[in-house]
Amino acid sequence: EGIIEAIREVGAKCQPDDTFIFYYTGHGDQLPDPTGHEHMDQCLCLVDANGNTDDATMTYRQQVWLRDDTLAKTITDSTDPKVKVLVLVDACHSGTICDFTEDSAWARRRQRAISVSGCEDDQTSAGTGRGGMFTRALTKAVQGISADSSNAKVSSIYNLTLQHYNQDKKPGHTQNIAIHGCAVRPNEMCWPLHPKKTYSSPANAKWKGRGGMTGLHLH
Repeated sequence: EGIIEAIREVGAKCQPDDTFIFYYTGHGDQLPDPTGHEHMDQCLCLVDANGNTDDATMTYRQQVWLRDDTLAKTITDSTDPKVKVLVLVDACHSGTICDFTEDSAWARRRQRAISVSGCEDDQTSAGTGRGGMFTRALTKAVQGISADSSNAKVSSIYNLTLQHYNQDKKPGHTQNIAIHGCAVRPNEMCWPLHPKKTYSSPANAKWKGRGGMTGLHLH
């Protein structure tokens, strides 16, 4: 409920041609789709007020997890059709987290929206203990365009993210960073997250144990 309320609050503040951004990093999984529209719903594994995400019977997840249908409906219900939407999800089974189908509310509204996810629906997103592989690659991509970020497109960030992921990926695990959208191409949407000053990705910093990080510049 907290995430849904936050989406509604921020969405209500967005004006036409603003960009609504949703970012999630955490656990993702699947649940059978009770509507039969999909075989499985892609879900964000959220927790309740007490930090619980499931119970021993594995039924509480039905109440706590956020399904892709609910996420998409909440965003479209909370934003003007002329608001652009960028959804970034670093979680397992998150490829179609926005349900950009031909009969979706996105399509009916012709709302410009793009999702970039850490993997396809049938894959898992690898973690590192210091951020997911997708998030780490994404922040390196943002660092790479920070000098001239005002002209960057979503397609540029996506391509750089793929490049950094492929450079850093570990043997034995592969995830296909997925991009989907509605009513706009990735090379037509401007990347909305611009560092105001020199930005150094945390993924480029080295951990020194209790001493902290080196190579990380905060401005």
